[in-house]
Amino acid sequence: MTENTIKESTRYDRQIRVWGAEAQFRLQNAKVLIINFTNLNVEVAKNLVLAGVHVTIADNRVVSLNDLANNFFLSMEDVGRPITEAVVGRVQELNTLVTVKTVNAPSSSLAI
Repeated sequence: MTENTIKESTRYDRQIRVWGAEAQFRLQNAKVLIINFTNLNVEVAKNLVLAGVHVTIADNRVVSLNDLANNFFLSMEDVGRPITEAVVGRVQELNTLVTVKTVNAPSSSLAI
């Protein structure tokens, strides 16, 4: 076993017991685009990253005081910063085995 495989087995042990190694392998190879980091998508991103899914967060808003009430990745120091810039490091800290990317662009400009 490689060092990365040991880390993955340790991190995802409970998930592998619930849905099996094949399903976990598929999750770890999945990539999800989250458009607009709203209060619902904060939870979605957290759960996906903890499960081992790679995510890209696309949002062009800046953090406002209202965002602090429903986004636990944000703090008072983030007000006025681009939301993607403010959250990327904190989301990544949840699971260093996944990739968390950001796109600071309006959803209408994304080529999906």
